[in-house]
Amino acid sequence: MNYYEAPNRPNLSLREQQHSIFIAGSITGATNWQKGVAEKLLPYYHVFNPRRADFDVSNPLVEREQITWEYDHIKRCQTILFYFAPETLAPITLFEYGKVLVSKSHAIYVCVHPDYQRKNDVIIQTELEFSHIAKEIVFNLDEMVDEIIKDKKWLDGINNETAFSTELIPTLE
Repeated sequence: MNYYEAPNRPNLSLREQQHSIFIAGSITGATNWQKGVAEKLLPYYHVFNPRRADFDVSNPLVEREQITWEYDHIKRCQTILFYFAPETLAPITLFEYGKVLVSKSHAIYVCVHPDYQRKNDVIIQTELEFSHIAKEIVFNLDEMVDEIIKDKKWLDGINNETAFSTELIPTLE
């Protein structure tokens, strides 16, 4: 699997996109939680990280490039992890989360730090829109990553068992 950081734009096949995860969440004003998460998920997913080493928010071209990159890759990734860190309100993450939540087109994992200031807003809005996800909100990032990996291993096992096999095709002799 591969690691992609904004603004890099890989050309993944549809099959590869099925094994991709976008790690959305607090960036500005938050610790770099993405690094450790990406390292843990990399053996299982193509990881897309919007946090970039060099980001000049004062440059409108760079800002547009960043927003467009996030928009494009959130749409393309099969799985999205949202993390709401305690250091910031993360208004962009809230916006992206709301958009993805109502689209109902991704596997969504949500982790809200216990000290996140708008924790109840995330929980209640999630309950109102998609109640089964609200029951699965996790409040510890390491536990969330472990859950994602466990689910991925389970899904890969199912896919391997049901994969097309030439052994099942009778031969004509």
